[in-house]
Amino acid sequence: MADNLMRKLPFTRFAMEMRSGKIIEIDEGFVKMLGYTEEDMKNGLVFKDIVPDIDYEGIITELRETLLIRDMPAMSIIF
Repeated sequence: MADNLMRKLPFTRFAMEMRSGKIIEIDEGFVKMLGYTEEDMKNGLVFKDIVPDIDYEGIITELRETLLIRDMPAMSIIF
């Protein structure tokens, strides 16, 4: 029964520009998990598009304070 309830989530990785939140690189797991495509990314997909129900500005401010100080223009996020 537990086999029917538990499903493996795909591993995914993406990269985004810190200043704009623009998604600049995705993998197959990202496409499978979230449904966004390479075409969506090329058309300007941003971080806010994939997590609209959170305190986006607070997260971006914290990331900027933490990472931009270290001169990191882009970051990878692993789910």
